[in-house]
Amino acid sequence: MCAHESEIVTSVNNVWPARNWLLPGLALVQVVLITFPLYDVCRSDAKRKAAQHRNSTYGPGTSIDNMMNIIDGNSQPLVEFAARTRFNAELIIFLRDVKKWRTTWTTPGPDWAAPINHEERVAGFKHAALIYYKLVNVGVAAFAINIDEKTRRLIAEHFTLTRYLSHRRPSSSRRLSVLPWEDADPFKITAAFRATPMGMADLEITLAEAEDSIALLTPETVDAANNNMDEATMEGINMAGYSQLDAPETFSLAVFDEAYKEVKQEAYYNVWLPYVKSGRYRQDFSE
Repeated sequence: MCAHESEIVTSVNNVWPARNWLLPGLALVQVVLITFPLYDVCRSDAKRKAAQHRNSTYGPGTSIDNMMNIIDGNSQPLVEFAARTRFNAELIIFLRDVKKWRTTWTTPGPDWAAPINHEERVAGFKHAALIYYKLVNVGVAAFAINIDEKTRRLIAEHFTLTRYLSHRRPSSSRRLSVLPWEDADPFKITAAFRATPMGMADLEITLAEAEDSIALLTPETVDAANNNMDEATMEGINMAGYSQLDAPETFSLAVFDEAYKEVKQEAYYNVWLPYVKSGRYRQDFSE
């Protein structure tokens, strides 16, 4: 076999000596180095023209950055569009309120706990807990955001020592008279008082409500809460008995990061693109 291969190499070298391969090899290298960059330039130009066509057809741009600029600014028209036509306003509200929460509680240092006093840390934690209960917790939120269940569980772990006290729910006697088949669990929001998809446009998450409606518990009082402790007792514990309770040590501004990435993508495809292509963007933001 070796002898046969040697004969083939020898015969090729007789026709085309090895030194003659240098120039074709250099030429091939030059072709590759020039052709592929030119191809990338042409492809980028085609993408740019396609983007310009979309912008001229649908509005100033369909990019995800444009969506986030609107959410950071005047997001209410987009929220109302999502609520009334897409029935998923919770996506935009989550992006809006998580961004507000981050901005409110962001500090100069890398460690969120270090430069914030106890009161501010608890207030920031309660603020995050209200976002969790109103938009992430499927047992409490009227319409919870659609995220991976593993992501939802990881968020929930930060709020196991909290409870949401809804002061707008009726007394248990009234609830039982209206919906006799419902149990008397004070932590269950009955279907009659759940928001409609269109009503989500009016959902607000405020610091005042977070302070008023989020109860911090100890492991011992969690057991009592799970045994249907009435809401008045729970509120008393929250306001009087455990004023020194703090946010978990593992809690940080990154608590919603993974969910934020998932919701951002879903909102882009299921809210923003339909919004721009419908022509509503031009109507809502025309000068």
